[in-house]
Amino acid sequence: MEFLMNSTSSNKSHSNNVLKGLLRILYDKGNNNKITSYIDSECSNCKSDPYFIKELTSMICNSTIKVEDTTNTCNCNKDELEKRKNILLKYIDGNKNIELFALYGIQEFVTTLHHHIGLAITLFQDLYNHDIISEETFFTWESSKKFPDRKGNTNNSAKDF
Repeated sequence: MEFLMNSTSSNKSHSNNVLKGLLRILYDKGNNNKITSYIDSECSNCKSDPYFIKELTSMICNSTIKVEDTTNTCNCNKDELEKRKNILLKYIDGNKNIELFALYGIQEFVTTLHHHIGLAITLFQDLYNHDIISEETFFTWESSKKFPDRKGNTNNSAKDF
């Protein structure tokens, strides 16, 4: 959680509590107004922080995943992601650097799930189709050397994008 690591010592505890609270709201299926109100009130200084956006994107993607019990496969619940798109739109706001960190969040998230087939491309396509991430930013992410951990696997699983 780079967001926490980049925070000052005094802010780390607060940042950790903000992320925990946000996770709680997401998993309780809180509505978008509740989520954005929480972020705006608890994290006014961090909402444009690229590392916060990376964590936020990862958490939102995580909250939209459904696991099939019989096959142990992960799929994105596109309806849930559709419901959450306005949160990402609000905080990314067309900023190419912030968009890039949102992609790093997806890369990190997909890596933690051991690159389930089709998950990265589904998330990329949905974020692109909803004008959250631009095509230009995808090309920037593809050639970026930042956060190289298992990027090749994510890049390969989304090569058809």
